[in-house]
Amino acid sequence: MMSGSAQQTFVRNLNFFRKHYPSFYELLQGKEPVRVNYRVQQARKAAVPVIEANRDGRWQAIHSMYDPLQEAVRWAQTALKEETTEVILFGLGLGYFMEALLAIKPELRFYILEPDMDIFLHSMAVRDWTTFPWHQVSYLAFGSNDDVLYGLHQSYFAHVHEKMQILELPSYTRIYEAEHQRFIETLKDNREQYVTNMMTTLFFEKVWVRNVARNIEKVASTPSIFSMASLFQDRIIIIAASGPSLIDSIPAIRKAKKEQKALVIGAGTGVNALLKQGIIPDAFVSYDPHDPNYHILKPVFASGIPLIFASTLHYGIVNEYEGPMAHFITSQDYMYPYLDKRFNRFETIADSPTVTLITMQLMLKMGCKAIYLAGQDLAYIGQRSYAEGTSAQHDEVNDTLKRGTSGALQVINNQGEWAETNESFLNMKRNIEWVIKRNEINNIFNLSAYGAKIEGIPYKSVPELIQILDAEESQPIEFVFPEVNPKKKQRFLEILHRDIRSFARNIQKIETLWAKMDKEDRLHPIRCEQLVIEYNSIVDRFVNNPGFMALFYPWMQVHLQHMQRALHQIKDLPLHKHFPVLRDLMSTFVPEAKAALQFYQETFKEMK
Repeated sequence: MMSGSAQQTFVRNLNFFRKHYPSFYELLQGKEPVRVNYRVQQARKAAVPVIEANRDGRWQAIHSMYDPLQEAVRWAQTALKEETTEVILFGLGLGYFMEALLAIKPELRFYILEPDMDIFLHSMAVRDWTTFPWHQVSYLAFGSNDDVLYGLHQSYFAHVHEKMQILELPSYTRIYEAEHQRFIETLKDNREQYVTNMMTTLFFEKVWVRNVARNIEKVASTPSIFSMASLFQDRIIIIAASGPSLIDSIPAIRKAKKEQKALVIGAGTGVNALLKQGIIPDAFVSYDPHDPNYHILKPVFASGIPLIFASTLHYGIVNEYEGPMAHFITSQDYMYPYLDKRFNRFETIADSPTVTLITMQLMLKMGCKAIYLAGQDLAYIGQRSYAEGTSAQHDEVNDTLKRGTSGALQVINNQGEWAETNESFLNMKRNIEWVIKRNEINNIFNLSAYGAKIEGIPYKSVPELIQILDAEESQPIEFVFPEVNPKKKQRFLEILHRDIRSFARNIQKIETLWAKMDKEDRLHPIRCEQLVIEYNSIVDRFVNNPGFMALFYPWMQVHLQHMQRALHQIKDLPLHKHFPVLRDLMSTFVPEAKAALQFYQETFKEMK
């Protein structure tokens, strides 16, 4: 129970957050400090409060019990680097350390993780937070679970540069040792994931865009697989990948097909390996945007097997496939959600380095009962990395492995033994584990006895699956593809043609502006300011258009994120000093925008 004055302070702070910082208020709403294991003391020299936390039976102060203000000043003077402009701060406490940092450099921006919300709740009863410089806090999070840490790290990755510094309150690394370790580990993991995603985007971004644009007519005229979700709901799904252990799962797959006890879904080129064994899957999923996938799958174009295709799939497959088709939208498709205002974002499938994870996401979102992975090895088995019959290219890889695997990486398999693998397989494994961990999924099982152990996906033997199938009721399946309103395609094309005409005019204005900015090196500061203001008017209007995000952003994602970081660094400088940075950024932005415009004009010209 708080005293009267403490209650008043707490309520005043809470009302302040509700009025001025509603996003912070949402984190605090309905919560009160817990008295057990926390107590507030008065510092012996400085007349300021200090909070102690009882951890493992020991009372430990989060600030100096003698003079926390002087402690913070001494720490800040040695910890803060001269070039730092932004700080990721582990621990807020009573704010003394952040205030000491701001006394040295008032323009600092902060991303703060307070691992113990009760510390902050207690602080709200003993200090006035209404005068604290919250306007310089870009992000505030409480706790240390995966979602909290992921949100924190994602909040600043777009701004990462050499002037950002990670700092920890000295006592916090001791009192919250496990939380700090998790903070550092997730920072490393999320940073690696971010870099990997950026490299992938740089490599794929224009491939994705070209496929999305060339596929838009087919996507608009085929049903979404989610309109057929009832076919998958409460069903066992066997996802057949193209690993060498697929052959071991064939008895269970044959039983599932013959007795209609489970749906068999081919994952990408796994459809070829199934056909080699004389098994026709109920459907197969494909999403690979590149040319090799087109050539590998070409033999199944006339098979009649239902194809569940990604909107980013290689356009040759989408436009030449002869069987029934249903689509899904990936996270790299910015065009479809823009064109279809009724699109349910829940149906977006996050891009992945493995089609197996793409297929898993689809099946889970459509409410399947359980998933069994067949041929998902992510390791070499018997000096093979692919099942027989996957493709001629995959057979060549297997032949190479038979001649030796020197330099292969190692991974623990489902028998607890070391197995050989490669970096591509390990990247797929990490990606699957990351998704499983973030979504607390517990109904997926791996049938590969000697494949890589995937954390969060337990091993289940083929005989065990056969027993499970014995207990299932037979449920016949028939893929009925609903009709799609032909006006949908026409509406999409009308929007696209209108936008392209509008953007052509905008890009002409931007090109004219760039010519002005580029023609002279030594402009007067006033003229520089005028051009910066003109830039802000013309370019901001262009990039803030929803159509820009749908058509141009995905074409040059990496460059635009580089622009965002560069603009973030100069935002507090006088306008005339923005000029050289903007001129440099425009030298890439204008050609990229023109190239995107030309592609769309040529692509949509043939679509009526």
